Amino acid sequence: MKKFIAVLLGVLMLFSLAAMTACKKESGETLNEAGYYEGNLEIRIVKAGYGVQWLYDIVDAYEKEYPGATAHITETSDRDSIAARVRSSANDSDIVVSVDSMFNNQADGYFYDLSNVFDSVQDGYDKPLRERMNQSIRKYFETEDGKIYQMPWQTGYQGFLYNKTVLDDLFGEKGYTLPRTTTELNELCARVWSESNRQVYPVSMTTQESYLQNVFHGLWYQYSGERRDYYFQGYYPQQNEDGTVTYVASKTKEDLDKTFSDPGREKALEALYSLCVSVELGGYAHDESNYMTFQEAQKAFIGYGYGSNPKKCAFMVNGDWFYKEMEDECIEKNADIRFMKMPILSAVTETLETENVSEETLRSVVDAVDANEPWSASLGVSENDYRRISTLRYTALVTGDDHVIVVPRLNKNGTRFNLVEQFLKFLVSDEAQALFVMDQRGLNMPYGFNTDGFSFNTFTDSVKEVTGDNYNMITYNDKYPFIYAGGISDVGYAESMFFKKEETAKQLLDRFKTRNLNRADTFLKLVV
Repeated sequence: MKKFIAVLLGVLMLFSLAAMTACKKESGETLNEAGYYEGNLEIRIVKAGYGVQWLYDIVDAYEKEYPGATAHITETSDRDSIAARVRSSANDSDIVVSVDSMFNNQADGYFYDLSNVFDSVQDGYDKPLRERMNQSIRKYFETEDGKIYQMPWQTGYQGFLYNKTVLDDLFGEKGYTLPRTTTELNELCARVWSESNRQVYPVSMTTQESYLQNVFHGLWYQYSGERRDYYFQGYYPQQNEDGTVTYVASKTKEDLDKTFSDPGREKALEALYSLCVSVELGGYAHDESNYMTFQEAQKAFIGYGYGSNPKKCAFMVNGDWFYKEMEDECIEKNADIRFMKMPILSAVTETLETENVSEETLRSVVDAVDANEPWSASLGVSENDYRRISTLRYTALVTGDDHVIVVPRLNKNGTRFNLVEQFLKFLVSDEAQALFVMDQRGLNMPYGFNTDGFSFNTFTDSVKEVTGDNYNMITYNDKYPFIYAGGISDVGYAESMFFKKEETAKQLLDRFKTRNLNRADTFLKLVV
């Protein structure tokens, strides 16, 4: 009965949406003799870390390519207003460019299907966009019936950044090794603090913004693999007699307890714990992290210091947008900031089929992966383990899951979908993507555009070096109801707890687990 009611409500809502859109005149677009559509589009974009100039550049090129076709851009800094706008019959935007997840609105039927765009073949290509885009991102957005309602407009690699200038000055250019594992990362942080005579902070951080999640999810995935995805769906692992694992949908609070008891979460958070604890308490975080905004923490990382504290910093968790956001400051300080390959969680050795793999062996395996060496028994791990570590080395969290373009079904000016499709197909053309890359100093959309020959600075070059079109991109999993409808508690702002050693990783996760289990009835209704 509950399922029937849910389906009925969904049908009624769609009828309502259809009625609201149908009553509006289809207008504002004309097919001309040249075979393309003329008319104006209204585009609304949230102004955030990646800026908005890239969109203006693409619109200019679009209007030159299609004389008579125009697009007007409206900027906003109010992220919340975007989500509300697409649910309003007062909406006047044909296209919305967001920096936040939209899966709640997708689930409620407020977006048009963009599959025609993804099934299109751009000039110079022999396969559709759906096939040439990053496949891990495609799988994330593609529904079970193959439809795509949200179009990611950037990749958004997240991970560890390092100040090469600071490390070179401290150790000499060849006096250190970039961390291959989380244990090695912690060891290098200890060296930075000790060998600088406490004059260089190992980590720049702010407790006012949660960057920790950017790497937590990546390390959690390394340990747990697909179990991380099932965590947000309400499924728990069940061991079969033949050694295989089947994921079972939770039906009781006890089942949810099994779901929320994923050991990978604790292993990942423990590896990051010392990076967030104040140096005054034995950790590696800037001792004024409680006071700095994220902009001030970024400037401290570049080399500006903070207030009257001139100390420099070696590492920071951030994203590929960093240089675009802080370009002027990097140039002024002549700071060589680079993106680092994702360290392998040292605890991963517990999950390998090869028994008793040491930290030293793990580091040697990572070296072999980085050098593109073929597997050999002399490496000390099985071939399966080698392949797995190789995949994990090129896996990280991306923000492409929430930096999306959507087309609202509600539009008071009527639907101009032919113009919308025309523009979006142009957006993923080589011409438009080249403009995006130019504006973003080398950063790219997840649509397979070849950036060979584009070189802007050592930062974006380092991003290209450690990533690629086949990079395994994992996301926050905002697409699952546990997040957008249930508001599941996760590790956000753990930095503020860790900084003063108010909680251990286990205590924090236990607290969140208890909070989630206290809302078991809510989550059980949302199990996919």
